[in-house]
Amino acid sequence: MPFLSFKGGIYFTIVAVMLFLTRIFIGKVANQKEEVIFVYTCHMCMFIALFLIAFIPHNITFLLSAALSGYVFRGIELALQSMAVSIAPPQRRGAVNSTFLCAYDMGIGLGGGIAGVLIDMIGYNYMFAIIAIANILSILIYIAIGQKHPSSLTYRLKMQKEKQA
Repeated sequence: MPFLSFKGGIYFTIVAVMLFLTRIFIGKVANQKEEVIFVYTCHMCMFIALFLIAFIPHNITFLLSAALSGYVFRGIELALQSMAVSIAPPQRRGAVNSTFLCAYDMGIGLGGGIAGVLIDMIGYNYMFAIIAIANILSILIYIAIGQKHPSSLTYRLKMQKEKQA
């Protein structure tokens, strides 16, 4: 069976199904649990999805990459959106939510543009590899800054434990 990489429709259909399923099954968890669970699992899954596409081109890895990407895009969005809205006063939550979604969309658009330039310069495989490395940098930024920010549920729970002790 030939490699399905030319079948973008199949890839994005699987991504869409996973976006939907992720929203149904983990949406409430993202609002009730620490976002760190999703930040780490989503980044790990995105690294794997990019690595599979870059270095192990096969029908199964293509489909697995699509499924992982769908989980990642919904899971990370829910976690980060929860962080953004959680510290906003009730009367500002709409504005915070709108600002978050605009920034999220701009990041996706900018990332797509950068990916396009990288494809022209070095090809698809290396572009995916570079984005996988950027994904690791994102985890490090979250560890250094995000997890210690008052918007992080992890941070707030830690502060509550310290107050109780």
